[in-house]
Formats: sequence, structure tokens, C-alpha cells
Amino acid sequence: MLPLVLPSELRVPRYHFNVEDGQSVPDPEGTMLPDLESARREAVRLAGRLLDDDPAHFWSSGAWRVVVTDDARRILFTLDFRAREGAELAAVEPRG
Repeated sequence: MLPLVLPSELRVPRYHFNVEDGQSVPDPEGTMLPDLESARREAVRLAGRLLDDDPAHFWSSGAWRVVVTDDARRILFTLDFRAREGAELAAVEPRG
């Protein structure tokens, strides 16, 4: 029996949400979502969860990003995050 092959317009795409924060954390399994707009919303939700789970890591790690790819590993879009202290705060607050 031949495998069922769906036309491309009927396939649900899989998106991979890869995190780079000084080290690369790939998403090998990915998430099936109906369209690119759904993937954009999920990327923002993921970023919010990451920030909420460990805000201190965000401040200490410098820049980080969520890179969203398709199954062929083509980059569809990237969310970039960077925290910077103002010059006044950096001059008064010791780093530790």
C-alpha cells in the first residue's frame, strides 16, 4: 500500500522554536501549527515564558533570540532580545 500524500495546502506545517542565549538550544521536534501567524504568536508566548521563568538569566546573559524555522531549517523569522542598563544606573549599581 502506498503512503498517503496530502497536497501541500492540506498539510499542517511544523515550526521549530530554537533559542540562542549564549548557547544554542534547538527544537528538534517542532510544533505543528496551522499558519505563520500562529507561529508568530507562539514565538512571542515562548519568549514571555522564558523571561518569566528566569528573569535574572535574561539580565546576565546579554542578547538572546528565538529563531523560528520550518522543517527544512529555513529561517522564517527571529525575535531578538537585549537588556541594557542606562548609563546612570550602570554607574550607581554594582555588578555582582
